[in-house]
Amino acid sequence: MLPAPSSLLLEAFLYIPSSIPGWVQLAAVLATVPFVLLGRKSAQGKLGWLLILFALPWGGLALYWLLGRDWLNRRVLRLRHARSAMLEAPERLLVSTLRKARLAPKGGVAQELVLAAEMEGMHAPYPGNEVLPLAEGPAAFEAAREAIDGARDHIHVLTYIFRDDRTGRGVLARLIAAAQRGVEVRVLFDALGSYWTKGRFFRPLLKAGGRVGTFLPLNHGLRNLRVNLRNHRKILIVDGHTAFTGGMNIADEYADRDGWRDVHARIRGPAALGLQRIFVEDWHFATDELLDAPRYFYDVPHAGDVPVQVLPSGPDLETPVLENVFFAAIAGARQRVDVLTPYFVPSEALEAALADAARRGRRVTVLLPEHPDHRIVALAADTIVPRLMREGVEFWAYPKMLHGKVLAVDDAWATLGSANLDNRSLRLNFEVNVAFPHAATAKRVRELIDTQLAISRRLTPDDYAFNMGGRLLRGAASLLAPVL
Repeated sequence: MLPAPSSLLLEAFLYIPSSIPGWVQLAAVLATVPFVLLGRKSAQGKLGWLLILFALPWGGLALYWLLGRDWLNRRVLRLRHARSAMLEAPERLLVSTLRKARLAPKGGVAQELVLAAEMEGMHAPYPGNEVLPLAEGPAAFEAAREAIDGARDHIHVLTYIFRDDRTGRGVLARLIAAAQRGVEVRVLFDALGSYWTKGRFFRPLLKAGGRVGTFLPLNHGLRNLRVNLRNHRKILIVDGHTAFTGGMNIADEYADRDGWRDVHARIRGPAALGLQRIFVEDWHFATDELLDAPRYFYDVPHAGDVPVQVLPSGPDLETPVLENVFFAAIAGARQRVDVLTPYFVPSEALEAALADAARRGRRVTVLLPEHPDHRIVALAADTIVPRLMREGVEFWAYPKMLHGKVLAVDDAWATLGSANLDNRSLRLNFEVNVAFPHAATAKRVRELIDTQLAISRRLTPDDYAFNMGGRLLRGAASLLAPVL
């Protein structure tokens, strides 16, 4: 007769070693337990890691220290705590700019979400911007190339992936040309996202006078082999007044007409200051160069009438900012919630918010790719989607790979950026979104989702009628949700 699962679990926790390697193993596990308990993960995440550590000690230790431990480098914390002194002058300008044109409270979901973000420590919306949503790769890259070619003082690029392909080489050539005509050019890329791009790729830019930085390099031993704490942000700043941000990396699949479908935005006006601030912080962390000269932070003139709230998020913050803002947006919807995401592994709180919104009669629509690029994430999502379908949430499958990250509420508020609806984006990586508490802009963003819904297929419970093997596989994948 097989022992009950509870008996096996008890034996694992009461395990008494019978050899020196066993005692070493137990000591290593017990030494790791405080790191798990004092970490910033949810209670479910902590319990999951404890079960793995005691059930599979050596494998659990390797997985935890590679994937689970928030290797919060002291430089990250030092940067966070010293921020006000380090960027004192730019900070005064940012606060002054926002105070001079503080949005008058108007009620409604948009104002509620602005205040919710401010409660998370975010700045108020920057007023007076022109916003151009970009949902086609060719149009987005053409707009970025036009801005780069027109640069007069500086160009700052922050990206997760900068690939050595046709698109990457084309962007690099324009950056080199800008540097050769005297424009300051800085490129910061994530070491993991751009792992296959060799250092020699950027040598022509360095030779032309440009600067290149790497976020959390991977080549200094196991401690620096970080899968978490990656910089997943995508930002382009030109001359401090024009900014691009969203989900698009620098690679062929984002720029080609027949490639992936993504969502980006061009922003002209004071909100570029907020994105500039994020680049400066990340650049200083990666290179120790402080960019606080007045030409990087100045009183940018208004270019339109759209308020834009910049929402950075990352493991260096006290709270999961974007997860909390997303929860407030879904919970506060009066009419509809529209979600576009490539990876759908929401936290329990976000799943509950989506279900509750549907039960309260809001139309809740989630658009996913028919053929996602990360299979294990899709398997985990397959365990969540049927539950939400039963609550009334609509799920649609886009025929190609969909990489945009968008949330729109009531045609009153919308956000787009780099954050997926999964734990990795919301708790483990550095991300940035921009939010538009502006009815006309929110409607335009929602219409981008509608154009993609028009060529998508509505999913039904039959799409999730798996055999026993399929259910077991997906159940196993769901256990990895805390690190997906």
